[in-house]
Amino acid sequence: MQALYLSEMSAVIRDMGGVTEKYTGDGVLGLFGTESDTTGNTDASRAVQAALWINLVLKRSLNPVLRELGLPEIGCGQGVDYGPVYIEKVGLRGENQFSLAGPTVSLAAKMQGVSPAGGITIGRDVYNRLPSDWQKYATRPPQAWSYPYEAFGFTAAWSE
Repeated sequence: MQALYLSEMSAVIRDMGGVTEKYTGDGVLGLFGTESDTTGNTDASRAVQAALWINLVLKRSLNPVLRELGLPEIGCGQGVDYGPVYIEKVGLRGENQFSLAGPTVSLAAKMQGVSPAGGITIGRDVYNRLPSDWQKYATRPPQAWSYPYEAFGFTAAWSE
């Protein structure tokens, strides 16, 4: 089931214009903004759209099948941040791989770690780049938020 989950999440990232950079156990790290014809605003919107679609795929596709099979349902929290990303070349000569690093990647991972299942936490720069009609769905984090950046939780209602 994990392979199905990861492939579905990667398909959503790809369909929204991103690339899957790595799998982290049961997590997926996607990168948006690799195309030269995109802007920061469209990249941020596409990343949030991908997060919303991932929640929808889990709710309407994967979890109903898991429920029918008597297996535990999947719930995931998500973190989305915008900013500079460093692409590192790691590994031995001839077996090099690329990895993402930097404060943007670290903060997105930390936001993902505090997001409840089905929740999306976005950084201030993502919030500022979203269309104004989307911003009404963003809420401030709990007072316990201790990171140096302001972050917002993001929720959206789906019509049935």
